Amino acid sequence: MLQVTVEQQDQQTRLILAGPIDDQAGPALRATLPQMRKQVLVNFSEVEYFNSLGIRTWVNFLRVLRDGREVAYEHCPMDFLQQINMMPALSQGVEIQSFQADFACKSCGFEKSIGFTCRIGKAALREEMGRQVCERCGSSLSLQEDAESLLLFLKE
Repeated sequence: MLQVTVEQQDQQTRLILAGPIDDQAGPALRATLPQMRKQVLVNFSEVEYFNSLGIRTWVNFLRVLRDGREVAYEHCPMDFLQQINMMPALSQGVEIQSFQADFACKSCGFEKSIGFTCRIGKAALREEMGRQVCERCGSSLSLQEDAESLLLFLKE
């Protein structure tokens, strides 16, 4: 079951989501709406997964959340970015500040999720992703998705 933590600071509300976003997430999300301030930052770092019903639940929640508010996402999981790239309504009117990308080492099999900030731009992100090194064997890490496909959500 989705757990939602609400933190308030000045004009900003930070929603920290933990667990699955599925068909059961709606009541937990809607319960936070009365607490929302002018700016909302949604933290996805502890989200386990989104299923198809969760995507629908999120789109419906986002429609209400955006009304009169500025919304931003941080620590978006890679599978959510893939959904955003296929379904822009998931990020319409939202600033995506940061995301997680999954990497693997072809030499030793080590896997790691690495965080990136979107503010550096698409070209710098592609370059930074290409410089990731395995902490176990020192070989290059490979992004588990095509970088260009993953970064479609960025406009530049």
